[in-house]
Amino acid sequence: MSATLTKDNLEEYVLLQIENHADLNIKDANVEELAKAIIACANTGKTYRLTTQEISFYQRNSIPLPRLHWEERLRILMNKRRLIPSV
Repeated sequence: MSATLTKDNLEEYVLLQIENHADLNIKDANVEELAKAIIACANTGKTYRLTTQEISFYQRNSIPLPRLHWEERLRILMNKRRLIPSV
């Protein structure tokens, strides 16, 4: 999602760090509020956001929110398949 964050609008966003899947019940989550939230990766600390479509998909299928940045999830997958050298 391409949102521009500045010092002026940073207060509008909530920084979430999802430590474990029990921190947030996805069925009861407010989609609009979660779409505004900035989530910090549990491994790298990189921040990312989820779209309303992603959140709705997770709710419909009772899938917990991702705790890792998408690049980190991809790096882990590639390491498992040994497609990239581990660093």
